[in-house]
Amino acid sequence: MGWVTEVAAVPKAAPQVHTVMISAGHSDTDPGAVAHGVTEAEIVLEFRDLLSQALARQGIRHLTDGDAG
Repeated sequence: MGWVTEVAAVPKAAPQVHTVMISAGHSDTDPGAVAHGVTEAEIVLEFRDLLSQALARQGIRHLTDGDAG
């Protein structure tokens, strides 16, 4: 396995019509499963924030549930 050093160009797309909604599905009030001192909420909230950042870098309009960390 090696590092990805090149990516295919993203073709110019038509203006965005829809908005992407990202929901972690868990929160402080519903932490989900807990194992080894980590809650499911901690994992999915971090993933939601990373996905939100990636979408923002691509200029994709989106919303998230709750506050980004």
